[in-house]
Amino acid sequence: METQDSSLGEPIAWFLDHLKVERGISEHTVAAYRNDLSLAAKFFEEQGVTSWNRLNDGAVSKFESSLGHRYSISTA
Repeated sequence: METQDSSLGEPIAWFLDHLKVERGISEHTVAAYRNDLSLAAKFFEEQGVTSWNRLNDGAVSKFESSLGHRYSISTA
């Protein structure tokens, strides 16, 4: 995973491992999370965000806007 070497990548790697090992999530679902989180991490790093704890509503809104219509809200 490209973001693994970044400060944002380590928590992503931990989360994906947790999904796979502890929760038994399918590899396809893990891959989808990996792709989405890597995209988000890359965007936030380009915005100067160095830690997930430093995210704010404005940064998240900018990210959502950058996605355009590629993603839609899922229902549970």
